[in-house]
Amino acid sequence: MSLPQSTGVAFLITLTIMTLVWWRQLYTRNAGVVDAWWSWNFGLLAVIWFFVGSGNFSQRLLLAVIVLWSLRLGLHLYIRNTSHAEEDRRYAQLRIRYGAQESWRMWRFFAFQALTNAVLALPVFLIASNQHETVAFTSIAGVGVVVVSVLGEAIADAQLKSFRRRAPGQVCRAGLWKYSRHPNYFFEWLCWVGFALVAWDAPFGSWALITPFIIGWLLIKVSGIPMLEALAIQSRGEAYRKYQQEVSAFIPWFPRKTSQF
Repeated sequence: MSLPQSTGVAFLITLTIMTLVWWRQLYTRNAGVVDAWWSWNFGLLAVIWFFVGSGNFSQRLLLAVIVLWSLRLGLHLYIRNTSHAEEDRRYAQLRIRYGAQESWRMWRFFAFQALTNAVLALPVFLIASNQHETVAFTSIAGVGVVVVSVLGEAIADAQLKSFRRRAPGQVCRAGLWKYSRHPNYFFEWLCWVGFALVAWDAPFGSWALITPFIIGWLLIKVSGIPMLEALAIQSRGEAYRKYQQEVSAFIPWFPRKTSQF
């Protein structure tokens, strides 16, 4: 399949899944499961394209790193978003904002997540179509970046979870959170850099660089940091504003004891 065809087929697959997830949340009233399924969809697409891709077997095996990342992140998000009786505040606020059109507009939101799945799955399609018999150094380096990033994100998630058990309602500065206000997001973005490196050796592999730029933009400017930090200021006030002044928002760096970062 060509890249446009792969994207179209992937969108149909993920739209079907997200529609079923949307239908389920109509009864559970927990839209937070969309985060987990957004992650799992990439692993599913990687498995499908492992079998249908035209690339060399050794190249298609590299899709395992995307499956690894997808399973780890999806399971973490599923447990986090379903272990509490209340719905994630982000989605609770969306319901309020959508008002009388909640169901329809929530479906559109879920459908948009399916679209991002299909577009951001570009590295999957490129890797699966790579017919080179030898695995390139850039691909090996990319695998290393993904493994380190998955471990880093898992450590950051575990540190935050442990801190919240010990000091609920406080600002976490434990471990990696001392050096970045969102180390999990940083390692998430770094994973996509790794995916782009793994796909680099494929024909048109440089196109995969689009995906870390999109992910970075979403995390830093759209639905990641801005939304979470607005909620953090609401719940933690001046303590979080001080944290913002002293600690890097994204890239881990040494904290500063000054009024501005």
